[in-house]
Amino acid sequence: MHALLADVVAAEPVERKFLKALKGGTIQSHDYFEQLRQAEAAGAISATERAQLEHLRRATAEFINVDDFDPAELRAAVVHGGEDSTRSLHVA
Repeated sequence: MHALLADVVAAEPVERKFLKALKGGTIQSHDYFEQLRQAEAAGAISATERAQLEHLRRATAEFINVDDFDPAELRAAVVHGGEDSTRSLHVA
C-alpha cells in the first residue's frame, strides 16, 4: 500500500485535469479507460498522463484484489456437538 502512495500523490494534479474534462461534458463513455482515451483525444490530458492514470487504476485494483478468497473458505462450518445439541453452529 505504501508503494502506491507516491504514485497517488503524483497523479493528483492529473486526476483533477481529467475530472474537469469529465465534468465538462467532453467525455461520453462510462468505461474508465475509454474515458481516459477520450480525455487524451480532447487534449485534456497527455499520453503520458493517460498512462499514469491507467497504471494507477490497475495497481489500485491489484492491491484491492490481493485479499480475494475462495467463497468456500469464508463460509461458516456447521459442527454438531451430538444429536441432542441445539447449538451447533460454530465458525470454523
